[in-house]
Amino acid sequence: MHNSDKMLIILPCGKKKIWDKKPSAGRTSARYAYTSNYFKLCVQYAEKFSDEWVIFSGKYGLIEPNFMVNGSYDIRVKATEGIRNKIKEQLKPFISVRFSSFVSLCGEDYSQILKEVLDLFGLKLYTPLEGLRIGMKQKRIKECLELNTPL
Repeated sequence: MHNSDKMLIILPCGKKKIWDKKPSAGRTSARYAYTSNYFKLCVQYAEKFSDEWVIFSGKYGLIEPNFMVNGSYDIRVKATEGIRNKIKEQLKPFISVRFSSFVSLCGEDYSQILKEVLDLFGLKLYTPLEGLRIGMKQKRIKECLELNTPL
């Protein structure tokens, strides 16, 4: 596989977090901080089919799985120039190592921000679950995992 064939999958963070059930959890890596069923399925999918994956957090922007989250928060990102610039800066290292595929498993609001930023670099964002309700998204990911076939 050439460098230019690398795939980055971007996962949504999700509202459910470890501190909802374990308030004393303290700082937790992002990989384990988000606890919704959808997030867990997305992680399984990303670990199986991507070269690397990141999480789109309402508070932090794009974070890697080992990023330490300090505690619970409930922040949704709005499509502003500020967030676009932040995401642009956070995507630059991935673009500079020549990822050729960018896949978002995020909702439409977050995917739209990612699309706008990647357009600036002349890159496309693939949103295979766009327009589906959460139950159908989960069903599709489970099928992909069972059949060992990406979306």
